[in-house]
Amino acid sequence: MVDERIPLSKTLIDLRIKELELEEKARVISELKSRQDDASIRELAEKLADDSWHLRELAVRGLSEIGRAVEEPVISMLPGSLWFTRACAAEVLGNIKSRAGIPALIDLLDDCNATVKDAARKALVKMCAGGDTVWVARAAVSRGLDVAATIQALLEKNRRELADSFFSMTRDSELMKAPPDRVEKMAEEMYEKSESPDLIWEELTSKDRQKAGYAGQPGDAGQGADASENAAGSEGATDTGKQEGGGEAGEHRGL
Repeated sequence: MVDERIPLSKTLIDLRIKELELEEKARVISELKSRQDDASIRELAEKLADDSWHLRELAVRGLSEIGRAVEEPVISMLPGSLWFTRACAAEVLGNIKSRAGIPALIDLLDDCNATVKDAARKALVKMCAGGDTVWVARAAVSRGLDVAATIQALLEKNRRELADSFFSMTRDSELMKAPPDRVEKMAEEMYEKSESPDLIWEELTSKDRQKAGYAGQPGDAGQGADASENAAGSEGATDTGKQEGGGEAGEHRGL
């Protein structure tokens, strides 16, 4: 009878080859990240669609470290992509607090894949916790009452203080309809004073408030909600794409 067991020497060789492959992938990602030109950023974003979870993780980490310069290439990876690419892209957009990516993240809340939806939820919560509640609120209200209510419920489940701020902002028609450049100016004043992001929105918009049509939760119609604490800090960086390949039914390690 022939012994079909793999010799130990071959196993060690295969492990060493794998190790060298991982080292090479890390080198490629590091080189692309260090360049930070448009072509390199786009190539790095394309790694979110790689079959290797390890390479995808490295790409998420690299893109997140670069910052908002990666917004457009990452968002462009979403249409027609596999579930793990969409999940990775959502994680990056949350990590870099991409305001341009908020509409895409809202779309992903209705994704057919549970992992993608979870990544989008965590990204939106992270953005609100990082001081961008007003931008999430504006994007949600522009989509309609159902979308605003969905995100309200999401924040209620994760961070009650963020939910209160979100609800208050969605009911402020002036803040929701203000031109982006005006909101940016308000944000600049906020950071100059080093005040809590959500508190400053309340302070700057407390006078002559016009109530918007968003009714929020049942029983809340006509009731103002006080925007209070700012949730500081953000969750850890990348944790997406921990499964090789796979179709829409696949899942990977929690984000």
